Amino acid sequence: MVGEIRDGETAEIAVQSALTGHLLISTIHANSAPAVFVRLLEMGVKPFLLSGSMNLVMAQRLIRKICPHCREQYQPRPDIWQEVQNTLMPIKDRLTQSEQQLLMAPQVSLVQGKGCEQCNGAGYLGRQVVIEVMVPGEELEHLVAKSASISEFEKVARQQGMVTMEQDGLIKVLNGETTIDEVWRVTKN
Repeated sequence: MVGEIRDGETAEIAVQSALTGHLLISTIHANSAPAVFVRLLEMGVKPFLLSGSMNLVMAQRLIRKICPHCREQYQPRPDIWQEVQNTLMPIKDRLTQSEQQLLMAPQVSLVQGKGCEQCNGAGYLGRQVVIEVMVPGEELEHLVAKSASISEFEKVARQQGMVTMEQDGLIKVLNGETTIDEVWRVTKN
């Protein structure tokens, strides 16, 4: 295990260790899983070393959970609901049947917290994680080799089925765990 990768020297040591066949687990500050590649390249890791050293990349953030003491139903504005649908449609096949049915509905009732003594009027109580997991493959290795941009990495990762943190959060919205506003507050840069 290597502590946080903060500089080129630590990044180089981490990559060299991974290339020797050892399982290496570390952390690095990046806005998304695809951004990890760009961050390591910016630290000076050689592309040909990086492409063969990563088995899994995960990014996470914490979002607030709806307070269970003051939950209430509401209907989102049609334009907001349309944006949620557009964001989740590319991963529709990964949703449960009930999540798919809710997603396909033209109008829905979702849950929000109205605020109470238990949550100090916030409408939220506690936190949970939203994640995105990326398994590097051949196409991503080509992007590393050419030192591609973050947007290119993100596009390929989504094409290969990566569920983004935003999508993971919106699935939690469908399940009544958090709100659209909270997901977008945390995941939109």
